[in-house]
Amino acid sequence: MRNVLVDTAVLYVPSIGISARAIYMVKSEYGLPAGCGPSNAITTWKKAKKELGPFAYTTCLSGSCLITQSLGANFVLYGPIENAEAVFPACAMANAIIAYNARRFGIRPESKHHPLFKIF
Repeated sequence: MRNVLVDTAVLYVPSIGISARAIYMVKSEYGLPAGCGPSNAITTWKKAKKELGPFAYTTCLSGSCLITQSLGANFVLYGPIENAEAVFPACAMANAIIAYNARRFGIRPESKHHPLFKIF
């Protein structure tokens, strides 16, 4: 199989954890790249937009992407391009943290443009 990405569907906020577990299982059992779109849940979470304050939506969106990424997602669907400003820096930082830890196990980033090298 070529050019296959498995999207483990996210339906609502608590299901992000279930989707992350499914990512792990897909990668373990089938060796395929997997990820999900936690933004699907966050964009439908009305309380985050209306009741939790002006930064709640972007904070929760970025946080949901970080959790998914930290649990092994190969990709994260973050919603409309307007969300990139909030999500990209957070995910780049998480990617750098994950890569720095991986160095302890002899795994180094393949690209000199990896976020890890932009922190130092």
